[in-house]
Amino acid sequence: MEQGGKDDDGQTTKSSSSEMEGTDSIDDIHLSYLQTLLHLPKDFLLTYQSLIEIRWPDDATEAVSVRRLLHCISASLALNGSTGFFTIIKSDRDEQIELLSRLGLDILDVRDNQPNNNNGYIILGHSL
Repeated sequence: MEQGGKDDDGQTTKSSSSEMEGTDSIDDIHLSYLQTLLHLPKDFLLTYQSLIEIRWPDDATEAVSVRRLLHCISASLALNGSTGFFTIIKSDRDEQIELLSRLGLDILDVRDNQPNNNNGYIILGHSL
């Protein structure tokens, strides 16, 4: 596959993807950074590629809007080629963790052989 651009003189230049091999893509760099930051196992982001953030007020008891949001997220990510998503929630949010578990997210053990690295957070994920 060829990619084009312009050089300093305004001339169109072409480079093949074989010439660009060996350079890290932005996605690879981002995934590596996330793995380091969150102490994730190397294969975790192959299964759960997308990080989502779900926020709602502590006193909210309405589960329908969260369920609809998760359905939209799942459909959109699946259509765009994602193999799964995950979210990070404080471990003291028992009601939110229970709700997300009922809606299909699994509590993930991502310690990567490092004890106590969750720092008060739980990672929940869903593979697509």
